[in-house]
Amino acid sequence: MSPRIKTSLVNLAIAILGIAPLAISLGTSAFASHLGCVVTEGSVHPCSFRGTDIGGELYAGGMAWVYSMVTIPLSLTLAVVYNIWRLTRHSSGPTP
Repeated sequence: MSPRIKTSLVNLAIAILGIAPLAISLGTSAFASHLGCVVTEGSVHPCSFRGTDIGGELYAGGMAWVYSMVTIPLSLTLAVVYNIWRLTRHSSGPTP
């Protein structure tokens, strides 16, 4: 595998790490909306799915966006550090 493809895959993995909480929260909101349920940050609301109340799980999934306050800065830092490391490692040439 070429270094360019490896770098692209690592950057893609870092980006997925950063946006995963937002994707989970949006997916939870879309699922709850499809079921006709309400998801808010304030409290758990009852929601029945196949005879089971999943309000607590929807609340937890809906609040996943809070983790993006950590994952987005972390992923940006990882991307910068990784790309600087890759550039300095490959630009210095072979060492004797």
